Amino acid sequence: VRWLRDHPPDGRVRSTNAYALYLLADLRAEHDLWAEAPPVGTDNARRWLGEVRAAGGDAYVVWFHERAKRRHDYRYGVGELLAMPGVEPWAVLEDGLVLRSPRDPAAGGAPAAAAPPAGARLAARAHFDVYADGERLIYVREGCAAGDAEAPFFLHVDPLDPGDLPGDRRRYGFDNLGFAFADRGFRHEGRCVAVRGLPDYGVAAIRTGQWVRADGGRLWEVEFAPVR
Repeated sequence: VRWLRDHPPDGRVRSTNAYALYLLADLRAEHDLWAEAPPVGTDNARRWLGEVRAAGGDAYVVWFHERAKRRHDYRYGVGELLAMPGVEPWAVLEDGLVLRSPRDPAAGGAPAAAAPPAGARLAARAHFDVYADGERLIYVREGCAAGDAEAPFFLHVDPLDPGDLPGDRRRYGFDNLGFAFADRGFRHEGRCVAVRGLPDYGVAAIRTGQWVRADGGRLWEVEFAPVR
């Protein structure tokens, strides 16, 4: 919602949570908001995208990961979203995606998934390259095979002030923000991308990588200095 407030779409929008866009992002009826239905992957969604393009406009799909999982038994996930002809990832966020279906696919510049966001710096190179932009980490692997993202990711964050940790984490001395790729990432045109938000407290160090469920061993691990 914050991203859409700063980057209002110039076309029609459909979403898994149109009410949030209407009430919080100030998107109104002219955006053709559509709630409580799979935005892509269905015949009526394909028809809607075609109608928007035929009318001379751009179409946007706003997908909220958690709402889609909690409120609907969707058979459609991020993979199905990106498999829609003419749809490209426009904003890659921790809790969702903004997809764009331009009238002219050659117009409008490169989508956000073509590279890490502007301002992100390369923090570490490993099995996944890890970029940081101050608020989040972006994991990117080119030439990503099906098995490259199966192992769970660990993310341990050391705070500058241990008092900033949640109560249940203070005895460990670090925050555990591990995640599964299926919850935070997507695969598109041979590239795997995952996004994980960082806490808003001061960070002393970050350790991240992937681990093996069977024995707890590490497939890869990197450590780097604060990102803000």
